[in-house]
Amino acid sequence: MPNFKHIITSLWDRVKAFLVRAGTVIFSVSVVLWVLTSFPSAPEGATGAAIDYSLAGMLGHLLHPIFAPLGFTWQMCIAMIPASPPVRWWWPLWVPSMRSVPVALKMPSAMRSSPSC
Repeated sequence: MPNFKHIITSLWDRVKAFLVRAGTVIFSVSVVLWVLTSFPSAPEGATGAAIDYSLAGMLGHLLHPIFAPLGFTWQMCIAMIPASPPVRWWWPLWVPSMRSVPVALKMPSAMRSSPSC
């Protein structure tokens, strides 16, 4: 029978390791996004929103022509910035696992040969 203390200790170690890894990524992306949205500040007498003059605004306007055919606004392009690091980090783990999907989805020959209605 499993030891309750061992289960709790093992669970805590895994939770702590996950929080350290995820917390590091979340904190780092938050700091980068804060810097991009805060600097440089809007010039004196600017009539537009401050984000229009920031590095994030410039990057959003730069990416907008690429994503405009998908219906994205420049603000949506800015919102994709924090989402891009997790995609790049998980993509190498996810793609190799997709190799087995076509094999798993093959239809049995009896189903392929059945007449359609």
